[in-house]
Amino acid sequence: MHIDIFLAAAFGFQEHGCDTSNFDNSLQFTVRNQVFPSEALGGLVTALQDAQRAGTGAVATVGLETVANAWLGVPAGQQVGFRWGRWGVIAAVSSRATE
Repeated sequence: MHIDIFLAAAFGFQEHGCDTSNFDNSLQFTVRNQVFPSEALGGLVTALQDAQRAGTGAVATVGLETVANAWLGVPAGQQVGFRWGRWGVIAAVSSRATE
């Protein structure tokens, strides 16, 4: 499963080779986007993969706690529900289309 650069940035991960000294484009700007702990991304990815394998589409809701981000004005310790979906074929629906 491909993880979008903007989703990864919310957890503190950056595209390899991203020039953090220059903020002329949106990919470089993502260095300021971390609002969740890096170690929490794995749980979200696992939930997305499990949902995709179940045939219901890659949609998952997880509970997360924020990390401080002064640039975005996000305080640490806020509990949030985070829902993420990824476009793709939903096996449970596509199998019915052939009936």
